[in-house]
Formats: sequence, structure tokens, C-alpha cells
Amino acid sequence: MRERIMDAALIEFSDKGIKFTMDDVAKRIRISKKTIYNFFKNKEVLLLETIDFGFAEVQKQKKEIVNDKDMDIIDKIKNVLIAIPEKYKGFDWRLIYQISEKYPDAYEKIEEKIESDWDIIIELIEEGIKQKKIRNINIAIFKLMFEAVIEKFIGDSKLIQSGVSYEQALLEMRDIMVKGILEIEE
Repeated sequence: MRERIMDAALIEFSDKGIKFTMDDVAKRIRISKKTIYNFFKNKEVLLLETIDFGFAEVQKQKKEIVNDKDMDIIDKIKNVLIAIPEKYKGFDWRLIYQISEKYPDAYEKIEEKIESDWDIIIELIEEGIKQKKIRNINIAIFKLMFEAVIEKFIGDSKLIQSGVSYEQALLEMRDIMVKGILEIEE
């Protein structure tokens, strides 16, 4: 039930932004609002726990990619960088900026999650360097650049204003960054 509530909250957030209510979540999954409050003290707690849950799902997705024996190292890097579980593909990540004013702790948690959990990506890049498929880059700089772009994508409404979906922006940014680290054969 807890997972169903968090999934419903994500859908409601994607549809209505931060203005979604606990009533909206309850209606979506046909339960009483009281049932939600049995699991989550308030909307902020629901947001905080949903953030943890969502990022844990992303980590699972990354591990599946890494364990895929049919993918080469470059494809693994490309897919891990933009790993989004299938059930979150329709989510409008461009609305995240709305959380920052009303729920700063939740927004801070999102930023912390973006800046952590890089072990898998770092290992893949290091393996790509060993295989001579990736140039010997400063991984810390790559990480900082990637984090800064993601934080910019979700930090304001510029993507919405430009009419670019989060997934389009993510793919374009990933392709630019990965092409920049590939080993160039001469």
C-alpha cells in the first residue's frame, strides 16, 4: 500500500505540480485519505519518502543495466547516466523546481540524491578508460558537470518555457557529454 501511495503521489505531482492534494492521491488509488495518513504524517513526509523510494528504484535500474551482458561499456554508461525506471518515464521531471519554495527539505534531498550514488557510473567510466574506449578524463569534473546540468534542468521552468521535455533534454545532454569522453581513434 505504501508503494501504491507513493506511485500515486508521483503521478499526481506530474499532473498537477506541487498543488496536488492528499485527496487527489486517495482518489487516484481509490482509498480513503485516512489510509494515507496511516502511512504518511503529512504531504511533506510523503514527498520525502517518495524521493527516497524513487531514487532507490533508479539505483535498481542502474544495476540491471550494469548486469546486462549484451551491452558494451559505452552503452552501459549511456544508459546508466539517464536511468529512469519504466514506470517513471511519463513523469514530468521539469516540475521539480516547484518543490523548492514550499518544501525546501524535500528539494535539498533531491539535490543530495543527484550528487550521490555515483559509484556505478564511476566504475563504468574507469572500466571504459581501461578498455581504451574512453579518454583518460577527470571523472570528478565529469560528475560535477553532469550534476550541474541535471540540477539546472529541474531547478527552474526554463525547459518548460522552451518546450523541451525532460527526457529530450536528458538524451541530448547525455549524448553531448558521452561523445566528449570517447576515445578518438586516429
